Amino acid sequence: MKTTRFGRVGSSWVSSQAMGDLPITLQKHTTICLMGVALDSGDLGVVALSTALVGLVRQCCPDARIVLLVEHTSGESQTAQLGSETVSVDVVNARISRRVALRDNLLFLPLLALYRRVHKRLRPHAVMPSRSRWVETVEQATWVGDIQGGDGFTDERGFLNFVAGCLPVLTAIAAGRPPYLLPQSLSPCRSAPGRALMRFVAARTRGLFGRDLASVQVGIALAGRFPAPPVELCHDIAFTLPVGAFPADAVSPALTGDGPIIGININGGMYSDGFRKQSSLNLALDYAGYIPELILALLAADPTARILLIPHTAVPAGHPESDADASDHVIAVLPEALRSRLHVLRGVTDPCRIKAAIGRCEFFIGSRLHACIAALSQGIPTVGIADNWRFEGVFNSTELHESVVDARLDEMGAALRFAMKKYGERAQTREKLVAAAEQANKRVREVFATLLAPSRRPF
Repeated sequence: MKTTRFGRVGSSWVSSQAMGDLPITLQKHTTICLMGVALDSGDLGVVALSTALVGLVRQCCPDARIVLLVEHTSGESQTAQLGSETVSVDVVNARISRRVALRDNLLFLPLLALYRRVHKRLRPHAVMPSRSRWVETVEQATWVGDIQGGDGFTDERGFLNFVAGCLPVLTAIAAGRPPYLLPQSLSPCRSAPGRALMRFVAARTRGLFGRDLASVQVGIALAGRFPAPPVELCHDIAFTLPVGAFPADAVSPALTGDGPIIGININGGMYSDGFRKQSSLNLALDYAGYIPELILALLAADPTARILLIPHTAVPAGHPESDADASDHVIAVLPEALRSRLHVLRGVTDPCRIKAAIGRCEFFIGSRLHACIAALSQGIPTVGIADNWRFEGVFNSTELHESVVDARLDEMGAALRFAMKKYGERAQTREKLVAAAEQANKRVREVFATLLAPSRRPF
């Protein structure tokens, strides 16, 4: 019998054919750590993203322990509402503060993890308790993923904020548990230190996923030369967010009639920025004036249409980011004769139920990215009113290449004409969007089924 490969069992050498009968043990993931997520954020886009991620992990590894590694003051467990199912997840918290012990301070956790890793290499039989729940949890993990809170892997919000966002990733790398950078927008850093940190982190991850082609190109440049982590395209995780029960009792006044429902999400931050003496967003579009004019144009174009205003934040009244406050202000400035055709979704903080409300709409206009994703994922023709670069990439990934109003560049007249044109084309848009949304959902599930499949060696 001719053989070309050999393996050793005990003290004797045997052929590869003989070894073919030996079982190969695949290890299921037992502890899955998720970083850059939050189930109790006031930004419901972050909650939607985190909920969808927990749902994917639970679907692929139903018996695994899910742990959120978060910068938070509390370590109490949190719950994710996946449609009709409630899932409880463990939380391990740390902070960046002089008031907490070093073992719970994010600034020192990468150093602590690295020290423990080196100590184990030099003295493998010595017992060294870390006294840090964060480091111990990472060391026990069989799979680690990071999503940067949906803000994107970049220093757009400042170098120090970027460093703070990378500390959990650096801790996992130092502990020998390199994470996956899960689907997000990737953009070149503006500062030289930011670019250096970005390359250092990216080259040491297990894989990078961009949610649009431009992000994939950035990821390939960051990953460096061979051997480099794989870089792949994967749509936003929130495309898989389940649809909850429609909150009919939360719509005020109640929806009646048979005309089309047009959903509008008003960004409280963009709206309040228009009333400040000095704008912090530098928008070319008069957003606070644009929204009322847009509603008037939509109602005039279709006498049977109704407007459903859908907030996508859960912050206290009076907060500058409150979508609910902005919605109430817009209703107050519109003619009283039209208010019977204006409806508001009130008090709903479950992203799955909000997605159900968006699903009742025939057309949607949104200024928060994950509110738009909730519409796109259901095949609803959508126009995004963007104050950042992330919108265009996400819309392009669903074949809607020209459905974004860039509030940083577009003027009032052009933005109004654009939205009304898209409203008139909604039937044709829906036909191609439904197929693209189904493909996006399928792609995300395939990627996670592969990433979370049992493996011979998790790390």
